[in-house]
Amino acid sequence: MQRTAIEADRGILYGSLRRGIWRLAWPVLLSQALMMFPGLYDAVWLGRLGPEAQAAPGLAMSARFTMISVLMAPNFGRWGGGGPLCRRTGPGGS
Repeated sequence: MQRTAIEADRGILYGSLRRGIWRLAWPVLLSQALMMFPGLYDAVWLGRLGPEAQAAPGLAMSARFTMISVLMAPNFGRWGGGGPLCRRTGPGGS
């Protein structure tokens, strides 16, 4: 017998706290681990070449994260501000 979505959510709310937290947290933990591995890989292999070789990717990553932040800011304004705008205009759309 299949559980409905409401019953599945109820399992998070009323079941074991540890199991509920794990069900919510494992995708985030996995994605964070996958985001960490390229930097760790670079640090291990470039560390063998010396500090200058290790500093260059670090500087490039700082520039990359800055560019990502600047490019994501308009999206936050569009989607982050969309909820209040929708609530203000209401279902009539005027």
